[in-house]
Amino acid sequence: MDDSKRLLTTREAAEYAFGSDANADYQRFMRLIRQGQVPVLRSGKKMFVPRAALETALGIDGVPGGREAMCPGAGSLSDQANDSG
Repeated sequence: MDDSKRLLTTREAAEYAFGSDANADYQRFMRLIRQGQVPVLRSGKKMFVPRAALETALGIDGVPGGREAMCPGAGSLSDQANDSG
């Protein structure tokens, strides 16, 4: 993924958050959006996630290297999504 992108598609954001492009992780991410835990911008039927808002939700804002600097599975969204079923 391009580190300079400020807006991510929901699929890109799910991969960024969970470190996997598996459909189950995408569904977990969409559940977080529906629960209001991740802010999105809508353009017609498409949804985009601001990278800065996602990093804040993950608790990694201001970390050099962003998500890649964290251990796999780390971050508040992973824990919350696992707990919600």
